[in-house]
Amino acid sequence: MALDYGFFNGIDRKYDAVQLSRMFDGIINDGVFATVGKQFEVKYVNNMLITVGTGRAWFRHIWSSNDTLFPINLDPAETIIDRFDAIVLETDLINRTAEIKYIKGIPASSAVEPEYSDTQTLHQAPLAVIFRKAGSTSISQMDIVNKVGTSKCPLVTAVNPTVTTESMIANWEIEFDNWMVRRQNDFD
Repeated sequence: MALDYGFFNGIDRKYDAVQLSRMFDGIINDGVFATVGKQFEVKYVNNMLITVGTGRAWFRHIWSSNDTLFPINLDPAETIIDRFDAIVLETDLINRTAEIKYIKGIPASSAVEPEYSDTQTLHQAPLAVIFRKAGSTSISQMDIVNKVGTSKCPLVTAVNPTVTTESMIANWEIEFDNWMVRRQNDFD
């Protein structure tokens, strides 16, 4: 089936797609689901070919699901100057699409990753950034930096996605301290 997505507004509907999707606000935040597939992991295949792994995401009240490897052929590197290319999951509310896209970076003496669209109607979540060394004829896995799980492409982990390990450990310490006080009171 490959990449599938939805839902977008119909013309003759009483309730629109965003109204329906808002029932998930507070339960699901924008991001890639940590527990579905391979979280759109970008992997080197050979020479200039990469694949984007399976996964499911939720951005701008639109879900995207990829259930097969998605191959992408990269453009050749520049002859003299390095660049960074990006693989993004793009949600376009105007054109009613969600797509995995390849963004060719801008060559520069101090190359930086491309800029990503983040407007009310067009959102690009970076899945990976690929370093393109000037004059190179192929890439390796070491040239790929997966960006899923970063602030620009966060993970959806659970109903409460803002739990941190620090807060969990702090809660465990409080619970343990309370348990110790109760045990000491049992012996007094």
